Amino acid sequence: MCMQQGDEKIWIQAINRKEKEGFSRLYRHYYQALCAYAYNFMTDFHISEELVQDLFLKLWEKDLAFEDLVHVRSYLYKSLANACRNALESRKVREMHAPRIATLYEEVFHNDFLEREEEKITLLRAIATLPEQCRKVFELSRFEELKHREIATQLDISERTVEKHIGVALKKLKALLGGR
Repeated sequence: MCMQQGDEKIWIQAINRKEKEGFSRLYRHYYQALCAYAYNFMTDFHISEELVQDLFLKLWEKDLAFEDLVHVRSYLYKSLANACRNALESRKVREMHAPRIATLYEEVFHNDFLEREEEKITLLRAIATLPEQCRKVFELSRFEELKHREIATQLDISERTVEKHIGVALKKLKALLGGR
């Protein structure tokens, strides 16, 4: 998609005004190249796509004003590189803590309130039904006992989002477990 000088200015103005068409054009223009760039870091196409989509969502939510196409391009690539580094760091932390989490699951299942085997299975199934991000936040909060700020930093989300995920997890688990 080749743009001329006049088109570029109109496009940048549309992006700065948060017009959907401007963002749609930006997305179509950079999506494939950004996915390929993220793949160089992540070596997983699905994760690369997710990171690029998250980048565009964050861009839409932020109040930024771009001067020209070079400014937009630089912002996108630098932000994506940072997101990839954070994702790789999170992956490394998860892999490092996987044995500890398994041990914590085992400890939880031996507590008095989960004496019967059926309750253990029910709880495992209930936790597994949580949306992935919600489950991650819940596990970090309850099993690793991380503070909201630590979880937010580790997962590159806001503390408010952490609170919402924990609230959703508790509500869903309570509903699935019949208010136990």
